[in-house]
Amino acid sequence: MNYVEVFPQLRNIGQIIRRCPTPVLRQAYVQSLRDWCNQTHWLRKDITTAAVSNSGGNGAYYVPLTGDDDTYLEVIAIRSLKGIDTTPSRPREFVIKPGDPLKWDLTQDVGEPRWYAYRPESQFDLFPSPDIDYTYRITAVLQPKDDARYVPEEPLLKHRRVIEAGALAHLFTIPKQPWSDRNEALMQMKVFQAGVNNAKADAQRSHNTGSQRIAPRRFLRG
Repeated sequence: MNYVEVFPQLRNIGQIIRRCPTPVLRQAYVQSLRDWCNQTHWLRKDITTAAVSNSGGNGAYYVPLTGDDDTYLEVIAIRSLKGIDTTPSRPREFVIKPGDPLKWDLTQDVGEPRWYAYRPESQFDLFPSPDIDYTYRITAVLQPKDDARYVPEEPLLKHRRVIEAGALAHLFTIPKQPWSDRNEALMQMKVFQAGVNNAKADAQRSHNTGSQRIAPRRFLRG
């Protein structure tokens, strides 16, 4: 994942919001990108972990991030989770579905995990507790950390204007400032929400790609 520094991204909104301190511009921009990521679930990363030992008692497991991802991003959800049994006699991959921990029977013996529940921050529970060491393939949903100095470049390549609109909406709503403008804030928020809706559809189409099956054509006899 490529990263870009936040401060060069502030030029456009800085030309509109004159005399606004740079730290305030930065906070508004990062917050807009965080809001966008949180609402769209567009920013994702596929992670394959090494085998995780059973912690017992349905304890939490961590979604591992490394390098710049760990420095600048945080996990906010799990889009999908698969387990991989690497036992030589039965190597295979299986789907682990999202579940409700309140409905789990914690007295059940250990076994192959069938359900997971995301637990902030960057953790998940498994049920039943794993009976052996599995490998896990996770599609994690991400957002920038609140204090990030660098952000992922990929969302900005296509959705820069939407992120800027969200930042402007935040800035125009700050009270008692020379640039405060409630009407302009509402207009920018409409642009932001429209962009969020488009990105949601984009993310869903991407998720569905490759997972659809075409029904065989029926041959009719005359």
